[in-house]
Amino acid sequence: MERIKAGKIGRQKLQDMAILKFPFGTLDVRGPQLLTDHQIGSGVDIHVQVPEMKQMVLLSKASPTGRGDWRTQRKSKSMNLEAILQLPTKTLERNLRRIGQDLSNAFSNLREQQSSPSQVLKLTVYLCMKKYFVMPKSVEESALIIRNFHKDEFLLKAVSVELPDKSAVYFPCNSCVYNTNHYDTDRVFFSTKMHLPQDTPTGLKKLRNQELINMRGNGSGLRKEADRIYDYAVYNDLGDSDQHESLERPVLGGNDEFPYPKRIRTGRPEIGTVFHLNQELAYYSPVISVCCANTSGTVVKGGCREAPRLVALVVLPDPMAEHRGEMYAKFYIPRDERVTLVHTPGLVQKDAIEEASRKMMPALYALYSTQVEFQSLDQVFDLFKKGGSMSSADSKCAPKCAPSEAEAVIKLRPPKVIAASENAWMLDEEFARQVLAGVNPVAIERVREFPIRSALDTTSYGSSLSAITASHIEPYLEGLDLQTTIAEQKLFILDYHDLYLPFVDKINQCPTSKAYATRTLFYLRRDGTLIPIAIELSLPPCEGENQSSMNRVVTPPPLNTKNWTWELAKTHVMSNDAGYHQLISHWLRSHATMEPVIIATHRQLSSLHPVHQALVPHFKNTMDINAAARKALVNAGGIIEKTFTPHEISMQMSSTWYKHFWRFDEQALPADLLKRGMAIPDDSKEQGIRLTIEDYPFAADGLELWGAIQTWLSDYVEVFYKDNTSVRNDEELRKWWTEIRTVGHGDKKDADGWPLLDSKRSLVHILNIIMWIASCYHAAVNFGQYEYAGFMPNHPTMTRKLIPDEGTAEFEEFRNDPESFYMSMISNETQAAVIAITTEALSTHAIHEEYLGQGPSPNWTSEDRVLAAFSRFQKRVRKIEKMIAKRNQEKRLKHRHGPAQVPYELLHPSSEPGLTGKGVPNSTSI
Repeated sequence: MERIKAGKIGRQKLQDMAILKFPFGTLDVRGPQLLTDHQIGSGVDIHVQVPEMKQMVLLSKASPTGRGDWRTQRKSKSMNLEAILQLPTKTLERNLRRIGQDLSNAFSNLREQQSSPSQVLKLTVYLCMKKYFVMPKSVEESALIIRNFHKDEFLLKAVSVELPDKSAVYFPCNSCVYNTNHYDTDRVFFSTKMHLPQDTPTGLKKLRNQELINMRGNGSGLRKEADRIYDYAVYNDLGDSDQHESLERPVLGGNDEFPYPKRIRTGRPEIGTVFHLNQELAYYSPVISVCCANTSGTVVKGGCREAPRLVALVVLPDPMAEHRGEMYAKFYIPRDERVTLVHTPGLVQKDAIEEASRKMMPALYALYSTQVEFQSLDQVFDLFKKGGSMSSADSKCAPKCAPSEAEAVIKLRPPKVIAASENAWMLDEEFARQVLAGVNPVAIERVREFPIRSALDTTSYGSSLSAITASHIEPYLEGLDLQTTIAEQKLFILDYHDLYLPFVDKINQCPTSKAYATRTLFYLRRDGTLIPIAIELSLPPCEGENQSSMNRVVTPPPLNTKNWTWELAKTHVMSNDAGYHQLISHWLRSHATMEPVIIATHRQLSSLHPVHQALVPHFKNTMDINAAARKALVNAGGIIEKTFTPHEISMQMSSTWYKHFWRFDEQALPADLLKRGMAIPDDSKEQGIRLTIEDYPFAADGLELWGAIQTWLSDYVEVFYKDNTSVRNDEELRKWWTEIRTVGHGDKKDADGWPLLDSKRSLVHILNIIMWIASCYHAAVNFGQYEYAGFMPNHPTMTRKLIPDEGTAEFEEFRNDPESFYMSMISNETQAAVIAITTEALSTHAIHEEYLGQGPSPNWTSEDRVLAAFSRFQKRVRKIEKMIAKRNQEKRLKHRHGPAQVPYELLHPSSEPGLTGKGVPNSTSI
């Protein structure tokens, strides 16, 4: 399609569609430096009106907002923006020439009436047409093409077309539109009218298919900022061996040893790539080796005797890894996946991810400094009362992070777990309560057989039987015998034995990290509260030693007494739990497993597809925070490796759990609870299950939200699919689900747990799982991090010593000063400060967060039945909010507050911005 001049209307035939081009005059895009901060002004919201009577073009002023926002340039004759509305041919029968003249005159007047360029203007275009020119249905089944001829991109929020009957057709865009030179084809936007592939109007089919082709790309080349391409890659960018050999890490995904979900492909060259002189090198990591050629043409590495001429630069030595780039260089993700905040007049905004990076990067830098030790628990409390400091790095392995960005003093508010009482966190009742209502409430299981057994290979790891016996635990069962306790569903376990034991030797080889593989048994008392009754600490068998000597069982001291060995055992349990929570419950099960779903959705489901529209609000910002995590959290030498016990094998443990335990169907909350024995089948209940612990806050509140999402999706699917056959005949839907299984999760494609997508019911169930993970599940394991783990001793991420054996010099040290020994075992002051900063950033809600029950925009769909169903969903969510508040007031539900007096609000749907310890965003957005 040809570019046209301002003020002209063009028409062109395209597969039963005609093209109507609306020139919008000149937009002067200023402040590209703000684009790096993802704040690109107020965006452009275009309104096109089709009235009965002629009207002139009008502008409505917005208040000035300072530098970097959109401004209209005075007296410019060039055209920077062009919108093209594709309509059915029948609507373009008359008056094209007259309309073109009207627009030309209108824009001429517009240039005369423009206000000062210092003011921000919201562009509103009134298009003058005859009443008979456009019919509502014709516009609703149309497509909008936007061409930007300005050198800078802009954020296009929406376009609306108001019809003579006062109805309007909306084109939701919410996309950054770059200069046309960045695209091989035009940018296309569709109206809110959704279509299944088999029901798409003829004129839209080609555009629909072309958009999907554009999104898939060709699988090659370096991705650039303006690209809108979604394809797959393995996790081969976690290591950084070109910076230091100690930072080399195995590739996760695409192999049997370390299977993993796929991530977005960036196209960055692999380490070991030869760069020729005409290539741009600034993006990549520092050069390690120089190749020269002598006069005879022989290539010599590092130099040569004859006068050399430079022919190439080579980065060595890992051919499997991608270049990571500079520390502050962002990994590629499609531009619309990157956090973009639009300006709100009078509001000083901070991008949540940029704010997190601002704090976390200096924190990461400090981890490479000479670290400071705590001398007492009082000093940990001082971190929140007086603040702490970050020192400069002094290691060659330190990331290239700007020291000037580090804050000299950090100030943090006290986490809720110590706000009401500074000692409650140490109580056994609070330790147990957090297994049900803390930051990781998804690991506890019910004991269904005894003795407890391991599934590990006995030739490598010794006896499969646990060292915990009936004699260890029966004194704590309120007079019940062991078998009765199991039969009455009162015995529970937190079992990290099989996950940790294969890695314990490797962990303990590190001088600053020490671990056991732990099992913890809990008993449900008659008053409905959970208490710990035994902890097993296991080490792998050593050659020539008795296997039984490698297992230690520790039990609680008598009531109202303190036993420091028991406290150290609990600390090792919480260290296991912290690693499991961050690497598996949080990162793997919500962030990493969701990324291939996002990629497949954009590759296989058109934005015209109702399933695409249902899912996209639940993907907001996920790929952006995932890229940031690969940059500074889960990478080699990142925050997790430097502050968590598993250190450099952290992501290998995550891969191991994915390999042996992850199944898609078990991510459904009811299935997860049944698998862990935390619920039993009960047809009288709404979800067909009954909790084995009534006062299990995560599960009780979660089931309410699971059911609300399920009902909403059932109503939604019913609007678009008349029967099961229409589901099976949906080609885009079939390709989408196949690609998620065989490509995105290709390492698990032949595993159990993949439902067939062959009915309305199965579609609802699959979508329910995806939305649950993205919203409620992630909220439950993320937004309590600061409140529970910000105070490090409550949920220590690092243990640096084992519990000493009696008769050793270390035991005497421990017995003489147990608190000092305890402080030397857990994270030091530097690590604790970094964890507090990191969990604060990750637990904070952005100002423009969208919560469960909030629509993506006021006019996100034109389907009345969908709007009615969503309204019912919103009302149910509000009802659940009130139910949660009421539950938190019931004194009999002791796990909802506990000794620390922290109410369970992690699944309370709404929240204010900031650090609140509650709120369920639509998506995994931080």
